[in-house]
Amino acid sequence: MTEFKVNSYINNSQSNSTVAIDTNGNFVISWQSFGQDESSSNGIYAQGYNSAGVAVGTEFRVNSTTSGNQFNPTIAMDADGDFVISWTGQDASGNGIYAQLYKNNGVPPTITSGSASALAYTENATTAIDSGITVSDADSLNLASATVSITSAP
Repeated sequence: MTEFKVNSYINNSQSNSTVAIDTNGNFVISWQSFGQDESSSNGIYAQGYNSAGVAVGTEFRVNSTTSGNQFNPTIAMDADGDFVISWTGQDASGNGIYAQLYKNNGVPPTITSGSASALAYTENATTAIDSGITVSDADSLNLASATVSITSAP
C-alpha cells in the first residue's frame, strides 16, 4: 500500500492523528481539525477503511459539541471492529474527557439509561452506561484517566 490522503477538509491544520485496527485489517483513523467545526476551534474527525485501504463511507465529525476546542483524540478498536474515540475539551474547563462509541458499521449506538444523563460521571465508581459500555475511575482525581470497557451483546 502506498501513502494516501485521509482528511477531505484541507483548510487550516489537521493534527494529532491516531489509528486503530481490527483483526480483519479494517481500520479507523481519527484526528483534530482546526476550523472545520468553527473558525477558531478544533474538532475531532475520523474516517474508516477496509482491509484493502479503501475508504468506508465519508469523513465524519466525532464530537457533537462544536463550540470550544476538542483535541488530542485517541482510538481503540476490538476484534469485531467496534471502536471508541475519546478526546479532551468542550466543558467549561476545556479539559473534560469525552468519548463516542461506534459499532462496526460506523454508526453511534443508541445509549439507553434510566438516569437523566446517560453519560453522567461519578468519581471513584464504575458506571454502566448501557449493557455494553462501562466507565470506571478507581483512583483518579477528576477523571485524569479512565478505563472504558466495551462488550458486544450476542
